[in-house]
Amino acid sequence: MKERIKKDVLLLILFLIIIGILQMVQSDFFYVDEIQVEGNNEILKKDIISKLDEFKNKPIVYVNTNLLVSNISSDARVKEVIIKKSYPNKLKVYIEERKPLAYVMNNDKLFAVDENLNIFTSYDELDNKGLPIVYYNNKDEENDISMIVKSLSKSSLYPLSSEIYKQDDKYVIVLSDGVKVYIKKDVSIKKLNQGYIVYNKEKEQNNSMEYIDLRFELISVR
Repeated sequence: MKERIKKDVLLLILFLIIIGILQMVQSDFFYVDEIQVEGNNEILKKDIISKLDEFKNKPIVYVNTNLLVSNISSDARVKEVIIKKSYPNKLKVYIEERKPLAYVMNNDKLFAVDENLNIFTSYDELDNKGLPIVYYNNKDEENDISMIVKSLSKSSLYPLSSEIYKQDDKYVIVLSDGVKVYIKKDVSIKKLNQGYIVYNKEKEQNNSMEYIDLRFELISVR
């Protein structure tokens, strides 16, 4: 009999504790009142805060972070997102944006693309306006230029590049001063850096250039 009473008392205490916890987490103290978003794209940050605004003044315990991650990840500008609850009343969002490496013209407007030439944001949203514009006419050219952009973005020639396109049997990088750099689709970072050295030497000597040809073992300049 005593054992039964002890069990009943323990169950009652446990029940009261659970009720107390539920009431506590649903109190105003545990309502979301701050949403922190860390990232570099200010427009994207504002958009995400706007999406999460509906969770303000709601119990933080009921916020489904997995669902929110899925929702935010559907934004083409987002590469990765992490959402953490910071008790008692904060949501912390960590955003890794897609890195813009070039622009592409679409319906007479410029859009930023990543290393795979995926469009993910407009020209107006980016602070860096000095990215090269890429042009391609079919899937093969798109794949080739994607490979070129990946190498070029890691080379010293990248900050000087303004356009990339295919011309006849070669690909062309147009530099900001109009000098053309002829390359193969599988051009290496090393070769691009060699071209940068040649370009600077010619500039230092005040030599006029029409193009630098990096397609062969020996680099030619005209």
